[in-house]
Amino acid sequence: MSLQRNFCIQCGNEVVFDYVKPLRSYKINEQGEFIRDDNNCDYPGIEFYCSEDRNHDLGFNRDFVNWCDEVEQAFNDDKTFDKWGEFRMADLPDIQVTVPKIQMAIQQVGIENVEVPFMLQSKTGPFHELTAKTSIRTNLDGSKKGISMSRLILTLQPYLMKPLKHLMIVEILKDLRRNLETTESFIKFDFKIPVLKRSPISDNSFPLYYSSWFEGQLVDDKFKFYQGVKVQYASYCPCSAELSKDLKENRGCAVQGFPHAQRSFASVAIEANEDSYIWLEDIIALIEGSIATIPYPIIKRVDEQEIARIASNNPIFVEDAIRQISNTLNDYKDIKDYVVKCSHEESIHTHEAIAMMWKGIEGGFDSKYFL
Repeated sequence: MSLQRNFCIQCGNEVVFDYVKPLRSYKINEQGEFIRDDNNCDYPGIEFYCSEDRNHDLGFNRDFVNWCDEVEQAFNDDKTFDKWGEFRMADLPDIQVTVPKIQMAIQQVGIENVEVPFMLQSKTGPFHELTAKTSIRTNLDGSKKGISMSRLILTLQPYLMKPLKHLMIVEILKDLRRNLETTESFIKFDFKIPVLKRSPISDNSFPLYYSSWFEGQLVDDKFKFYQGVKVQYASYCPCSAELSKDLKENRGCAVQGFPHAQRSFASVAIEANEDSYIWLEDIIALIEGSIATIPYPIIKRVDEQEIARIASNNPIFVEDAIRQISNTLNDYKDIKDYVVKCSHEESIHTHEAIAMMWKGIEGGFDSKYFL
């Protein structure tokens, strides 16, 4: 088989096409052979489009239409692909499509810790090239032994190094549902975003990386999108502070003791209102604005002294921290729902102090989110 390639008259990029039955895309390589392009479509038959932008005018003149007819005929005659658009595997056995011994439906099955490169736009404008640890799951009917794990990753192929937003996530979920022939799909991207932090007095700046995540669910044709961050802060024990003062004021000690402090973390997941968009940097700012004692990448002595002064005026229990953060989230009009978990890694105890709060709307977040 030898076919000519064709190119978009608007931008010069290659014309590719979708074939609806296998829900796969193909193009013609330099040798005139079919190769996978791994996009999806919702149209009957074959749809031709520009590989750069589907909206580009391809210029449907007679020569182009004749080329389309030749490609469609050649593709239909080609025996390289089976009905699913997969390369033929010499009729190798496929145990996963058989009926299981125990015919029970599985709510979620899939893969996790898949490293996925992507682009993320920052609130200040530039794009970051990041890598996410990704989990991908679907439901599974009780009549099927297993899912095609490879199709989960193949579905992500067209989206590599693309700007990751909720609009793209819903398209991925739709593709997963079609490609795996299931009714529900779930995906979560865990990554770290850099935010430039300035020291409080010396004004030294350096990026601080925050653990963040995007999560999407497509269930009963309803899309849910959650985003979250984990923010570090410092907590100085109010009880220890009062006991330290008591040493000098009431116990006859010449010097006052020092309150113990601990490295602490707030994990926050939110769902925005339908017509609202919230940046991850906004969520970070809301949390840090609720807690006075936050860390910095670069600290000079003048900064450390200022941090100590702030800490002495703002001792907090884990209960104080989570109430302050939740109160801030309640007042933010673009947030539909939220859940918060605060954890204080105690310095004089062998355990950690934790607290959890959520908004409490019907069908919304609860304590199980962070289990």
